[in-house]
Amino acid sequence: MDILGLMMIRRAREQRRQRQARALLRELRNSYNPLEDLSDRDFKLLFRLTKPLCRTFLDHILPFMEERQRETGLTKEQRVFCAIRFFAVGSYQRPIGQETRICLSQASVSRCVSEVSDIIDEFLAPQFISFPATETEKDEIKQEFYERFGIPGIIGLIDGTHILIKRPPNNIEHAYYAVRKSSHSKNVQIISGANLKILNVNAAFGGAAHDSFVFKSSSVSTFLKDNYFRGDRSSWILGDSGYPQLPWLMTPLSNTHNAAEERYNIVHKRTRSVIERCIGVLKSRFRCLSKQRILMYSPKRAGAIINSCCTLHNIMVQQYYPLPSEDDIMLEIQEDQQEYFEDQHNETSTLLQQGRRQREHLIRSVF
Repeated sequence: MDILGLMMIRRAREQRRQRQARALLRELRNSYNPLEDLSDRDFKLLFRLTKPLCRTFLDHILPFMEERQRETGLTKEQRVFCAIRFFAVGSYQRPIGQETRICLSQASVSRCVSEVSDIIDEFLAPQFISFPATETEKDEIKQEFYERFGIPGIIGLIDGTHILIKRPPNNIEHAYYAVRKSSHSKNVQIISGANLKILNVNAAFGGAAHDSFVFKSSSVSTFLKDNYFRGDRSSWILGDSGYPQLPWLMTPLSNTHNAAEERYNIVHKRTRSVIERCIGVLKSRFRCLSKQRILMYSPKRAGAIINSCCTLHNIMVQQYYPLPSEDDIMLEIQEDQQEYFEDQHNETSTLLQQGRRQREHLIRSVF
């Protein structure tokens, strides 16, 4: 037999071996159910969720998913488990796909993450992430903040955090390059309640955008402004010095002149630490958002993944899921404050003056 014939035989044998190996992996994958086959401890280590919480999430998302028609296609549950695993570990897709019990190609993992994050972003996020709009909702949040920190009128805490992403195409790269981070990122605006629940997330802007610009361009800013001019002069959110002092946004004083102003700054800082902790918990729970990771996705896809993790975070808060370790939380907490100059903001001097008067009234009446 000539050399060409031997090569063809060897190639046929190798192809047969690969088909058998793929079939074995599919059989192993399809016979595996993490909810039944793993202990509670191992399940939590793998997916960062308890079994009851995962079942709750499956109840929410499965109605929006379609079964795959191919005989070798993944079930709805398998696609969800794959995506959750990626959210939890935040490493590149290849190690997830090669884990013994998942047995997926990198392309399959990518499709699972894309499908699940799109569904969460479109259908579940609006259910679980909502800024207080009615008077009843606002009053409940105000009461919780007042009981804990002694400041009236708070309906949320705002901060921005950078989530690293891969380098975008050249025509939009400038919008995502964060000079202070020396990397490409999304500057994600998060507003939280006193219990670490995320009330609003805006992952639409690149790392080059300033926190104040992201806020000014957001629907929450429009809502608060309209709310103020409709007559509500007792509702506001708290932000750091990277934001302008507005009647609906309370910031710290750059210089204090009396004991009341010092007390205001102290309580303001203590209250604002909740949003920093919220972001630390979010990134600890979902390592794909960690400052030690990079989302290897387009800006649009990264935004859907970020929104998905925030939705899962709120489900965990709703179910009183235990917090990560304090060391993990503190590792993710970082200061993203930027120096604030009033003339760099586009707010009118009238609004800035009204904001200062509102803050002065708050200090006089409370502190």
